[in-house]
Amino acid sequence: VNASVYSPFVQLLWAATRQLNLSAGIRYERTKYDYNNRLTAGSACAQGVDNCRFTRPENQVLNYDEWSYQINANYALTNNKRLYAQYSTGYRAPQATDLAAENVDSVELGLRGQTQGLFYDVTLFSMQKNNFIFQDMDRQNISNGATSHKGIELALRYQWQYVYASANGTFAKHQYDSNPRLSQINILGNEIDTAPEHMGSLQLGWRTDSGEFIELEWVHQGNYY
Repeated sequence: VNASVYSPFVQLLWAATRQLNLSAGIRYERTKYDYNNRLTAGSACAQGVDNCRFTRPENQVLNYDEWSYQINANYALTNNKRLYAQYSTGYRAPQATDLAAENVDSVELGLRGQTQGLFYDVTLFSMQKNNFIFQDMDRQNISNGATSHKGIELALRYQWQYVYASANGTFAKHQYDSNPRLSQINILGNEIDTAPEHMGSLQLGWRTDSGEFIELEWVHQGNYY
């Protein structure tokens, strides 16, 4: 496969007032796959094997076109505290086993600030993903899935002379937003079994003026099915 991607984009920035900054961006992406099958087309399994997971298509050239957008607002509450909001869309071209592009719509609302040695950033987010590919219990691909993701992210960092401490974490609810035929029951609204609800890390370190540092880190990943 010879793959090529062309992706022009443009972004506009506007200082609407002394406190309010606005930005908007648009991006066009064209992905081209030139596929040359050097073996026979059709099932990749031996003759007589039913429900084969792998197939080889005929020689073909495929093109995928997609637009994505981003709108952002950033408002200064004080000199050291800013409120921000963003709406954005995302896109991923089909991979080897996909038939359609994956799309994401995301909304974020956050507060970021700095007080002497302390930096903090808190973000609420809501994300909708469409055309997602799942695997059922027989490891067969199921197309046209949808998921929703809602949660909060937190970043903290405190600096005191040469010593610093930081923390990062997220708590989110990841759910099926469609009913792909992964099982015999309706799973619309169920928790996604491979997505932990919470993840995070803590760091404690010491850094010199010349850039050398030593750090102790603790990393946590929540359980999942």
